[in-house]
Amino acid sequence: MNPSNSPLTANYREQILAAFTQACTHPGEADEQHNLYTAMPKVLLHDHLDGGLRPQTLIDLSAECGYTKLPSSDAHTLETILHAQANSGSLEEYLIPFGHTTAVMQTPEALTRVITEAIEDFARQHIIYAEIRFAPGLHTRGGMTYDEVLHVANTAVATALADRADSQWVGLLVCGMRQDPTDVQQAALATVRAMRQQASPQLDDNPSYTEVQHMTPRLAHVVGFDLAGPEHGFLPHTHTAALQLIRRYAIPMTMHAGEAAGVDSIKQAIDAGAGRIGHGCAICDDIQPTSNPTSPWQLGPLARTIEQRRIHIECCPTSNLQTGAVDTLDNHVLPTLLENHISAGINTDNRLISGVTLASELATAAHHFTLSPAQIIDMQAAALDAAFGPVAVVDQLRKQYLEPAREIVATIQR
Repeated sequence: MNPSNSPLTANYREQILAAFTQACTHPGEADEQHNLYTAMPKVLLHDHLDGGLRPQTLIDLSAECGYTKLPSSDAHTLETILHAQANSGSLEEYLIPFGHTTAVMQTPEALTRVITEAIEDFARQHIIYAEIRFAPGLHTRGGMTYDEVLHVANTAVATALADRADSQWVGLLVCGMRQDPTDVQQAALATVRAMRQQASPQLDDNPSYTEVQHMTPRLAHVVGFDLAGPEHGFLPHTHTAALQLIRRYAIPMTMHAGEAAGVDSIKQAIDAGAGRIGHGCAICDDIQPTSNPTSPWQLGPLARTIEQRRIHIECCPTSNLQTGAVDTLDNHVLPTLLENHISAGINTDNRLISGVTLASELATAAHHFTLSPAQIIDMQAAALDAAFGPVAVVDQLRKQYLEPAREIVATIQR
Protein backbone atom coordinates (compact mmCIF):
# COMPACT_ATOMS: atom_id res chain seq x y z
CA MET A 1 0.00 0.00 0.00
CA ASN A 2 1.40 3.40 -0.96
CA PRO A 3 -0.98 6.21 -0.01
CA SER A 4 1.30 8.95 -1.33
CA ASN A 5 0.85 7.69 -4.90
CA SER A 6 -2.88 7.00 -4.65
CA PRO A 7 -5.32 8.63 -7.08
CA LEU A 8 -7.76 8.78 -4.16
CA THR A 9 -5.28 10.47 -1.84
CA ALA A 10 -4.56 13.31 -4.26
CA ASN A 11 -7.98 14.89 -3.82
CA TYR A 12 -9.40 13.15 -0.78
CA ARG A 13 -9.20 16.21 1.44
CA GLU A 14 -10.88 18.38 -1.21
CA GLN A 15 -13.66 15.85 -1.73
CA ILE A 16 -14.30 15.50 1.97
CA LEU A 17 -14.14 19.25 2.59
CA ALA A 18 -16.57 19.97 -0.26
CA ALA A 19 -18.99 17.32 0.94
CA PHE A 20 -18.88 18.54 4.51
CA THR A 21 -19.37 22.13 3.41
CA GLN A 22 -22.47 21.14 1.44
CA ALA A 23 -23.81 19.15 4.36
CA CYS A 24 -23.34 22.04 6.76
CA THR A 25 -24.98 24.46 4.31
CA HIS A 26 -28.00 22.21 3.73
CA PRO A 27 -27.96 19.82 6.69
CA GLY A 28 -31.53 18.65 6.20
CA GLU A 29 -31.29 17.70 2.54
CA ALA A 30 -30.88 13.99 1.84
CA ASP A 31 -28.67 14.49 -1.23
CA GLU A 32 -26.10 16.46 0.74
CA GLN A 33 -26.14 13.86 3.51
CA HIS A 34 -25.48 11.10 0.99
CA ASN A 35 -22.70 13.12 -0.67
CA LEU A 36 -21.17 13.68 2.74
CA TYR A 37 -21.01 10.00 3.59
CA THR A 38 -19.94 8.99 0.10
CA ALA A 39 -16.93 11.31 0.38
CA MET A 40 -16.07 10.37 3.94
CA PRO A 41 -13.26 7.81 4.36
CA LYS A 42 -14.96 4.72 5.72
CA VAL A 43 -14.30 1.38 7.38
CA LEU A 44 -16.35 -1.76 6.68
CA LEU A 45 -15.98 -4.81 8.91
CA HIS A 46 -19.14 -6.84 8.24
CA ASP A 47 -19.77 -7.57 4.58
CA HIS A 48 -20.62 -10.98 3.11
CA LEU A 49 -19.06 -11.66 -0.28
CA ASP A 50 -21.98 -13.78 -1.47
CA GLY A 51 -24.42 -11.05 -0.48
CA GLY A 52 -22.71 -8.27 -2.41
CA LEU A 53 -22.49 -9.26 -6.08
CA ARG A 54 -23.34 -6.74 -8.76
CA PRO A 55 -26.70 -7.74 -10.33
CA GLN A 56 -25.22 -7.96 -13.82
CA THR A 57 -22.39 -10.12 -12.53
CA LEU A 58 -24.89 -12.54 -11.03
CA ILE A 59 -26.61 -12.73 -14.42
CA ASP A 60 -23.33 -13.13 -16.33
CA LEU A 61 -22.00 -15.87 -14.06
CA SER A 62 -25.33 -17.70 -14.20
CA ALA A 63 -25.12 -17.76 -17.99
CA GLU A 64 -21.51 -18.96 -17.90
CA CYS A 65 -22.18 -21.90 -15.60
CA GLY A 66 -25.63 -22.80 -16.90
CA TYR A 67 -27.52 -21.81 -13.77
CA THR A 68 -31.18 -21.30 -14.74
CA LYS A 69 -32.97 -20.48 -11.49
CA LEU A 70 -32.57 -16.69 -11.45
CA PRO A 71 -35.99 -14.98 -11.32
CA SER A 72 -34.92 -12.54 -14.07
CA SER A 73 -32.12 -12.00 -16.58
CA ASP A 74 -32.55 -8.21 -16.46
CA ALA A 75 -30.28 -6.53 -13.91
CA HIS A 76 -32.77 -3.90 -12.74
CA THR A 77 -35.64 -6.38 -12.48
CA LEU A 78 -33.45 -8.90 -10.67
CA GLU A 79 -32.31 -6.28 -8.19
CA THR A 80 -35.93 -5.24 -7.56
CA ILE A 81 -36.98 -8.84 -6.90
CA LEU A 82 -34.09 -9.48 -4.51
CA HIS A 83 -34.82 -6.30 -2.58
CA ALA A 84 -38.50 -7.23 -2.31
CA GLN A 85 -37.52 -10.58 -0.81
CA ALA A 86 -35.20 -8.86 1.63
CA ASN A 87 -37.93 -6.43 2.70
CA SER A 88 -40.56 -9.13 3.22
CA GLY A 89 -39.86 -9.28 6.96
CA SER A 90 -39.09 -12.99 6.74
CA LEU A 91 -35.63 -14.38 7.40
CA GLU A 92 -36.44 -17.31 5.13
CA GLU A 93 -37.25 -14.96 2.24
CA TYR A 94 -34.15 -12.90 2.98
CA LEU A 95 -31.92 -15.97 2.62
CA ILE A 96 -33.32 -17.15 -0.75
CA PRO A 97 -30.92 -15.06 -2.91
CA PHE A 98 -27.88 -16.73 -1.36
CA GLY A 99 -28.86 -19.93 -3.13
CA HIS A 100 -28.45 -18.03 -6.40
CA THR A 101 -25.19 -16.28 -5.56
CA THR A 102 -23.30 -19.24 -4.15
CA ALA A 103 -24.42 -21.44 -7.06
CA VAL A 104 -22.49 -19.27 -9.53
CA MET A 105 -19.36 -18.79 -7.37
CA GLN A 106 -17.86 -22.27 -7.78
CA THR A 107 -14.83 -21.61 -9.98
CA PRO A 108 -11.61 -19.65 -9.41
CA GLU A 109 -12.59 -17.28 -12.21
CA ALA A 110 -16.02 -16.53 -10.76
CA LEU A 111 -14.68 -16.05 -7.25
CA THR A 112 -11.93 -13.77 -8.54
CA ARG A 113 -14.39 -11.63 -10.50
CA VAL A 114 -16.72 -11.16 -7.53
CA ILE A 115 -13.87 -10.22 -5.18
CA THR A 116 -12.26 -7.87 -7.70
CA GLU A 117 -15.54 -6.06 -8.31
CA ALA A 118 -16.23 -5.78 -4.59
CA ILE A 119 -12.89 -4.05 -4.08
CA GLU A 120 -13.60 -1.72 -7.02
CA ASP A 121 -16.96 -0.85 -5.47
CA PHE A 122 -15.30 -0.21 -2.11
CA ALA A 123 -12.85 2.18 -3.76
CA ARG A 124 -15.65 4.17 -5.38
CA GLN A 125 -17.33 4.40 -1.99
CA HIS A 126 -14.08 5.64 -0.37
CA ILE A 127 -13.91 2.58 1.87
CA ILE A 128 -10.29 2.66 2.95
CA TYR A 129 -10.36 -0.57 4.96
CA ALA A 130 -12.69 -3.53 4.50
CA GLU A 131 -12.99 -7.10 5.65
CA ILE A 132 -14.90 -9.40 3.32
CA ARG A 133 -16.28 -12.56 4.88
CA PHE A 134 -17.20 -15.76 3.15
CA ALA A 135 -17.54 -19.48 3.87
CA PRO A 136 -15.07 -21.48 1.75
CA GLY A 137 -17.22 -24.57 2.17
CA LEU A 138 -19.94 -22.91 0.09
CA HIS A 139 -17.55 -22.65 -2.87
CA THR A 140 -16.30 -26.23 -3.11
CA ARG A 141 -19.05 -27.72 -5.30
CA GLY A 142 -16.96 -27.14 -8.41
CA GLY A 143 -14.06 -29.17 -7.06
CA MET A 144 -12.01 -26.58 -5.15
CA THR A 145 -10.82 -27.50 -1.65
CA TYR A 146 -11.09 -25.15 1.33
CA ASP A 147 -7.40 -24.30 1.00
CA GLU A 148 -7.73 -23.67 -2.73
CA VAL A 149 -10.69 -21.36 -2.18
CA LEU A 150 -8.68 -19.30 0.31
CA HIS A 151 -5.68 -19.21 -2.02
CA VAL A 152 -7.83 -17.97 -4.92
CA ALA A 153 -9.47 -15.33 -2.74
CA ASN A 154 -6.17 -14.11 -1.29
CA THR A 155 -4.63 -13.83 -4.75
CA ALA A 156 -7.68 -11.93 -6.03
CA VAL A 157 -7.43 -9.40 -3.21
CA ALA A 158 -3.69 -8.92 -3.57
CA THR A 159 -3.97 -8.47 -7.34
CA ALA A 160 -6.87 -6.02 -7.12
CA LEU A 161 -5.07 -3.83 -4.61
CA ALA A 162 -1.76 -3.95 -6.48
CA ASP A 163 -3.38 -2.98 -9.77
CA ARG A 164 -4.86 0.24 -8.42
CA ALA A 165 -2.95 1.23 -5.27
CA ASP A 166 -6.05 3.01 -4.01
CA SER A 167 -4.81 3.51 -0.47
CA GLN A 168 -7.10 0.67 0.50
CA TRP A 169 -6.53 -2.47 2.43
CA VAL A 170 -8.86 -5.45 2.29
CA GLY A 171 -8.81 -8.52 4.49
CA LEU A 172 -10.64 -11.84 4.30
CA LEU A 173 -12.62 -13.41 7.13
CA VAL A 174 -13.18 -17.16 6.92
CA CYS A 175 -16.68 -18.23 7.95
CA GLY A 176 -17.59 -21.58 9.43
CA MET A 177 -21.28 -22.37 9.00
CA ARG A 178 -22.44 -23.34 12.46
CA GLN A 179 -25.26 -25.64 11.31
CA ASP A 180 -22.58 -27.96 9.90
CA PRO A 181 -19.97 -29.02 12.50
CA THR A 182 -17.75 -30.54 9.82
CA ASP A 183 -17.71 -27.27 7.89
CA VAL A 184 -16.77 -25.33 11.03
CA GLN A 185 -13.90 -27.73 11.68
CA GLN A 186 -12.65 -27.60 8.09
CA ALA A 187 -12.93 -23.81 7.96
CA ALA A 188 -11.05 -23.48 11.25
CA LEU A 189 -8.25 -25.77 10.06
CA ALA A 190 -7.98 -23.92 6.74
CA THR A 191 -7.81 -20.60 8.60
CA VAL A 192 -4.95 -21.83 10.77
CA ARG A 193 -3.08 -23.10 7.73
CA ALA A 194 -3.58 -19.76 5.99
CA MET A 195 -2.60 -17.56 8.91
CA ARG A 196 -0.06 -19.50 10.94
CA GLN A 197 2.11 -21.25 8.32
CA GLN A 198 1.22 -24.59 9.85
CA ALA A 199 1.18 -27.49 7.39
CA SER A 200 -1.38 -29.78 9.05
CA PRO A 201 -2.81 -28.61 12.39
CA GLN A 202 -5.08 -30.99 14.28
CA LEU A 203 -8.14 -30.10 16.30
CA ASP A 204 -6.30 -31.13 19.47
CA ASP A 205 -3.15 -29.12 18.68
CA ASN A 206 -1.78 -27.12 21.59
CA PRO A 207 1.09 -24.95 20.33
CA SER A 208 3.03 -22.77 22.71
CA TYR A 209 2.54 -19.02 22.63
CA THR A 210 6.12 -18.61 21.40
CA GLU A 211 5.43 -20.91 18.46
CA VAL A 212 2.36 -18.93 17.51
CA GLN A 213 4.20 -15.62 17.83
CA HIS A 214 6.82 -16.61 15.28
CA MET A 215 4.52 -18.10 12.65
CA THR A 216 4.25 -15.93 9.56
CA PRO A 217 1.04 -15.76 7.53
CA ARG A 218 0.97 -17.92 4.41
CA LEU A 219 -1.88 -15.87 2.92
CA ALA A 220 -1.38 -12.22 3.83
CA HIS A 221 -4.99 -11.09 3.40
CA VAL A 222 -6.65 -13.80 5.51
CA VAL A 223 -7.12 -11.98 8.82
CA GLY A 224 -9.56 -13.92 10.99
CA PHE A 225 -12.39 -16.36 11.59
CA ASP A 226 -16.16 -15.90 11.85
CA LEU A 227 -18.82 -18.28 13.15
CA ALA A 228 -21.83 -17.63 10.93
CA GLY A 229 -25.16 -19.23 10.10
CA PRO A 230 -28.31 -19.84 12.17
CA GLU A 231 -27.86 -19.23 15.90
CA HIS A 232 -30.76 -21.23 17.35
CA GLY A 233 -29.54 -24.71 18.22
CA PHE A 234 -26.00 -23.95 17.06
CA LEU A 235 -24.49 -21.74 19.76
CA PRO A 236 -20.69 -21.61 20.15
CA HIS A 237 -20.55 -24.39 22.75
CA THR A 238 -21.49 -26.86 19.99
CA HIS A 239 -18.16 -26.13 18.25
CA THR A 240 -15.76 -26.21 21.19
CA ALA A 241 -12.89 -28.08 19.52
CA ALA A 242 -12.79 -25.91 16.40
CA LEU A 243 -13.05 -22.65 18.34
CA GLN A 244 -10.36 -23.76 20.78
CA LEU A 245 -8.07 -24.40 17.83
CA ILE A 246 -8.66 -20.87 16.56
CA ARG A 247 -8.00 -19.49 20.02
CA ARG A 248 -4.83 -21.55 20.59
CA TYR A 249 -3.33 -20.14 17.43
CA ALA A 250 -4.23 -16.58 18.51
CA ILE A 251 -6.35 -15.99 15.42
CA PRO A 252 -8.68 -12.96 15.62
CA MET A 253 -12.29 -14.04 15.79
CA THR A 254 -15.71 -12.49 15.36
CA MET A 255 -19.03 -14.29 15.69
CA HIS A 256 -22.58 -13.70 14.59
CA ALA A 257 -24.43 -13.47 17.90
CA GLY A 258 -27.46 -11.74 19.34
CA GLU A 259 -29.09 -11.41 15.93
CA ALA A 260 -31.62 -14.24 15.99
CA ALA A 261 -30.82 -15.57 19.47
CA GLY A 262 -30.73 -13.92 22.88
CA VAL A 263 -28.08 -12.38 25.03
CA ASP A 264 -26.67 -15.80 26.02
CA SER A 265 -25.43 -16.26 22.45
CA ILE A 266 -23.33 -13.11 22.88
CA LYS A 267 -21.96 -14.33 26.20
CA GLN A 268 -21.01 -17.67 24.69
CA ALA A 269 -19.30 -15.92 21.78
CA ILE A 270 -17.21 -13.79 24.11
CA ASP A 271 -16.40 -16.73 26.37
CA ALA A 272 -15.23 -18.62 23.26
CA GLY A 273 -12.80 -15.84 22.39
CA ALA A 274 -14.65 -13.48 20.05
CA GLY A 275 -13.11 -10.03 19.95
CA ARG A 276 -16.00 -8.65 17.91
CA ILE A 277 -19.70 -9.45 17.71
CA GLY A 278 -21.66 -9.50 14.47
CA HIS A 279 -25.04 -7.76 14.88
CA GLY A 280 -25.35 -8.08 18.69
CA CYS A 281 -28.89 -6.68 18.79
CA ALA A 282 -29.79 -8.71 21.88
CA ILE A 283 -27.25 -6.87 24.05
CA CYS A 284 -29.99 -4.29 24.62
CA ASP A 285 -31.52 -6.81 27.06
CA ASP A 286 -28.49 -6.29 29.31
CA ILE A 287 -28.70 -2.48 29.26
CA GLN A 288 -31.57 -1.01 31.24
CA PRO A 289 -32.76 2.61 31.57
CA THR A 290 -32.81 4.19 35.00
CA SER A 291 -34.63 7.12 36.54
CA ASN A 292 -31.34 8.80 37.44
CA PRO A 293 -30.72 11.76 35.09
CA THR A 294 -26.98 11.72 35.81
CA SER A 295 -26.71 7.99 35.12
CA PRO A 296 -29.54 7.11 32.72
CA TRP A 297 -28.37 3.57 31.93
CA GLN A 298 -27.53 0.52 33.99
CA LEU A 299 -25.14 -1.89 32.29
CA GLY A 300 -25.55 -5.54 33.14
CA PRO A 301 -22.48 -7.76 33.63
CA LEU A 302 -22.19 -8.77 29.97
CA ALA A 303 -22.62 -5.23 28.64
CA ARG A 304 -20.07 -4.04 31.19
CA THR A 305 -17.61 -6.68 30.00
CA ILE A 306 -18.12 -5.61 26.39
CA GLU A 307 -17.58 -1.95 27.32
CA GLN A 308 -14.49 -2.60 29.44
CA ARG A 309 -12.81 -4.96 26.96
CA ARG A 310 -13.64 -2.72 24.00
CA ILE A 311 -15.36 -5.62 22.22
CA HIS A 312 -16.66 -4.11 19.01
CA ILE A 313 -20.26 -4.56 17.88
CA GLU A 314 -20.69 -4.80 14.09
CA CYS A 315 -24.12 -3.20 13.63
CA CYS A 316 -26.07 -3.73 10.40
CA PRO A 317 -29.26 -1.64 10.81
CA THR A 318 -31.01 -2.20 7.47
CA SER A 319 -30.31 -5.93 7.48
CA ASN A 320 -31.50 -6.19 11.08
CA LEU A 321 -34.77 -4.54 10.12
CA GLN A 322 -35.22 -6.76 7.07
CA THR A 323 -34.57 -10.04 8.89
CA GLY A 324 -36.72 -9.15 11.89
CA ALA A 325 -33.85 -8.83 14.36
CA VAL A 326 -35.49 -5.49 15.19
CA ASP A 327 -39.07 -4.50 14.44
CA THR A 328 -38.24 -0.86 13.80
CA LEU A 329 -35.10 1.25 13.63
CA ASP A 330 -36.42 3.10 16.67
CA ASN A 331 -35.65 -0.04 18.65
CA HIS A 332 -32.18 -0.63 17.23
CA VAL A 333 -29.43 -1.01 19.80
CA LEU A 334 -26.92 1.34 18.10
CA PRO A 335 -27.86 4.61 19.89
CA THR A 336 -27.81 2.84 23.25
CA LEU A 337 -24.36 1.44 22.52
CA LEU A 338 -23.02 4.87 21.63
CA GLU A 339 -24.58 6.50 24.69
CA ASN A 340 -22.81 3.94 26.87
CA HIS A 341 -19.44 4.31 25.12
CA ILE A 342 -19.53 0.76 23.77
CA SER A 343 -17.46 0.35 20.61
CA ALA A 344 -19.78 0.02 17.61
CA GLY A 345 -19.75 0.55 13.87
CA ILE A 346 -22.20 0.54 10.98
CA ASN A 347 -21.97 -2.07 8.25
CA THR A 348 -23.72 -3.25 5.10
CA ASP A 349 -24.00 -7.01 5.82
CA ASN A 350 -25.24 -7.84 2.28
CA ARG A 351 -25.04 -5.00 -0.23
CA LEU A 352 -26.95 -6.65 -3.07
CA ILE A 353 -29.62 -8.39 -1.02
CA SER A 354 -30.31 -5.45 1.31
CA GLY A 355 -29.94 -2.83 -1.43
CA VAL A 356 -27.48 -0.69 0.51
CA THR A 357 -24.05 0.83 0.34
CA LEU A 358 -22.00 1.83 3.35
CA ALA A 359 -22.64 5.48 2.48
CA SER A 360 -26.40 4.93 2.41
CA GLU A 361 -26.27 3.07 5.73
CA LEU A 362 -24.33 5.91 7.34
CA ALA A 363 -26.74 8.49 5.94
CA THR A 364 -29.72 6.49 7.22
CA ALA A 365 -28.19 6.13 10.67
CA ALA A 366 -27.18 9.79 10.84
CA HIS A 367 -30.72 10.87 9.95
CA HIS A 368 -32.64 8.36 12.04
CA PHE A 369 -30.45 8.44 15.15
CA THR A 370 -29.51 12.15 14.87
CA LEU A 371 -25.80 11.48 14.63
CA SER A 372 -23.39 14.24 13.71
CA PRO A 373 -20.61 13.88 11.13
CA ALA A 374 -18.15 13.90 14.04
CA GLN A 375 -19.94 10.95 15.62
CA ILE A 376 -19.91 9.07 12.32
CA ILE A 377 -16.16 9.69 11.98
CA ASP A 378 -15.69 8.45 15.55
CA MET A 379 -17.46 5.23 14.57
CA GLN A 380 -15.09 4.79 11.61
CA ALA A 381 -12.20 5.18 14.03
CA ALA A 382 -13.72 2.66 16.44
CA ALA A 383 -14.15 0.18 13.60
CA LEU A 384 -10.57 0.67 12.43
CA ASP A 385 -9.35 0.15 16.00
CA ALA A 386 -11.20 -3.18 15.98
CA ALA A 387 -9.84 -4.27 12.58
CA PHE A 388 -8.04 -7.59 12.31
CA GLY A 389 -5.57 -6.44 9.64
CA PRO A 390 -1.87 -5.65 10.13
CA VAL A 391 -1.24 -3.05 12.83
CA ALA A 392 1.06 -1.01 10.58
CA VAL A 393 -1.62 -0.80 7.88
CA VAL A 394 -4.30 0.20 10.37
CA ASP A 395 -2.08 2.90 11.90
CA GLN A 396 -1.19 4.30 8.48
CA LEU A 397 -4.81 4.50 7.35
CA ARG A 398 -5.79 6.19 10.59
CA LYS A 399 -3.12 8.86 10.14
CA GLN A 400 -3.68 9.31 6.41
CA TYR A 401 -7.45 9.56 6.48
CA LEU A 402 -9.39 9.46 9.73
CA GLU A 403 -7.31 11.97 11.67
CA PRO A 404 -7.49 14.54 8.83
CA ALA A 405 -11.21 13.84 8.40
CA ARG A 406 -11.79 14.57 12.07
CA GLU A 407 -9.90 17.85 11.70
CA ILE A 408 -12.01 18.78 8.68
CA VAL A 409 -15.22 18.14 10.61
CA ALA A 410 -13.99 20.27 13.50
CA THR A 411 -13.01 23.12 11.18
CA ILE A 412 -16.36 23.16 9.37
CA GLN A 413 -18.42 22.99 12.54
CA ARG A 414 -16.68 25.87 14.31
